[in-house]
Amino acid sequence: MSWWRLYLGRFRRQGSLTRAAGFSGLFQLLNYVFPLLLLPLLASRLTAPGFGRLAVLQALFAYALTVTGFGFQLSAARQVATSRDKPCELGAVVTNTLIVKSALGCTAILAMWLMWAVTGQRLASSGEMLAGSSALVASMLFPVWLLQGLEWFGILAAAMTSIRAMTLFLIWAGVRDIHDVDVAMAAQYVPQIAASVVLFWILLARRQFKLEQPSRSGLAAAFRESFLGFSSNVAYWFYTSTNLLILAAISGSAAVAPFSAADRVIQAVRGFVYGGIQAALPSFARSEDATDSNWRRVMSTMRIVVPVFAGVSILIWLTSDFVIARLFGSGFERAAYLLRWMAPIPAIAAAGHCIVTLGLFGRGRAALWTTVIVSCAAVDLIVLGLSRFLFNMVADEAVTLAVIAAEVWMLGFGYFLFVRSKATRQ
Repeated sequence: MSWWRLYLGRFRRQGSLTRAAGFSGLFQLLNYVFPLLLLPLLASRLTAPGFGRLAVLQALFAYALTVTGFGFQLSAARQVATSRDKPCELGAVVTNTLIVKSALGCTAILAMWLMWAVTGQRLASSGEMLAGSSALVASMLFPVWLLQGLEWFGILAAAMTSIRAMTLFLIWAGVRDIHDVDVAMAAQYVPQIAASVVLFWILLARRQFKLEQPSRSGLAAAFRESFLGFSSNVAYWFYTSTNLLILAAISGSAAVAPFSAADRVIQAVRGFVYGGIQAALPSFARSEDATDSNWRRVMSTMRIVVPVFAGVSILIWLTSDFVIARLFGSGFERAAYLLRWMAPIPAIAAAGHCIVTLGLFGRGRAALWTTVIVSCAAVDLIVLGLSRFLFNMVADEAVTLAVIAAEVWMLGFGYFLFVRSKATRQ
């Protein structure tokens, strides 16, 4: 029997858990492919300085997005999964989550505008600030946590595909030159706001839940549970957004463009990894027993996922020049060099997220999971500082090395805690 038949047989034997992760991961890959289709258009019309300014603007608002996200995509999805067969309980979860997300989102928007006013409007133009605010509104409203908890991956895939298609059209029609950075930013989030309204209308029309009267204890519980995932957002945006801002401060916004271009390619693959892992979380949340079979499921998932992304890493390394040339054209030659540096990240991230997100957070080890994620941000900062200021590396190489180091640390430290936690259970 050929090797691929054996491999597919193993995939089928893992049951619905791995298939859900695979299908959701495929959706996430398609979700990230749409922005990749936009990159050649954005790079040609905004040019390298405008593309770099867009990356800096997105990095700036990424800090506020950590507040509106606040871990809901993980914690709220778990709550929905455990209460989805109880309409009243599910309605309370949805109501409390929406109220907390809205309060945090409005606070973040106000803070961003106050910062803009205090700094003398040097951070961005008023149009760019409005466009960035649309990202926060979209994060507040879009119910990805609800659809993932219900395991409605088909509806989620259809919604996100429609959103990305509309984004592609709006950028094609509205972005003309370097002065349209605000249009490029808003076009990525306005369709998401419109889709959120449609999705909630569908959910309410199907009587999947009924909005309940919020309670103080319920709001406090929603806030407390979501805080468990906050460190994940902070760490993720730290070694993507903060690195971009540090690079811009050292070398200027134009120097951000090559790193951002290479990073966008890697993020497309990381989206596939992260989406698949998130799809598996509801299954782990509904399985409350602490038997060793759950640990074996984590390792079984790794035996399928890691070889796939090891192949993807090799493919990225071999085709980096072609990929960058096709996506970005001239002026981004440096990005191909950085992309070869980043090529191992998909394989490392696949193994790391299986262990940390499923093996720790998915089985209720939230404190250990938080420790790993927060430590990744610390490792990123330490490696960046040492490589740049002690070993005098080029700024974009130092940032790239820091990102890789954070992924390696997540895998190694996560596995250490994973094995230790498993031994404690036994």
